[in-house]
Amino acid sequence: MWREYIWQTWHDAEARYQVKRNLDRLVYRHRWERKRTLDLFAVLDRMMRLPDALEQRSWKDIEAIEGALTRSAGSSAGRKI
Repeated sequence: MWREYIWQTWHDAEARYQVKRNLDRLVYRHRWERKRTLDLFAVLDRMMRLPDALEQRSWKDIEAIEGALTRSAGSSAGRKI
């Protein structure tokens, strides 16, 4: 599965960013421990390299997801991320 995503987006950084963004959201839905989540993100970063601008955008997305989870802890809004 992972290889397929990487192969499909090899020459399209924006598509790779979108796939990575969706994977990030899926990871946060599982509400893993922060260390486990960051370890997985490190693996994804190595497997799905992004240009600097998209990498910064990706980390801003992650910060927004974390902020939304913090604000909506325990509410149904948090499960929609």
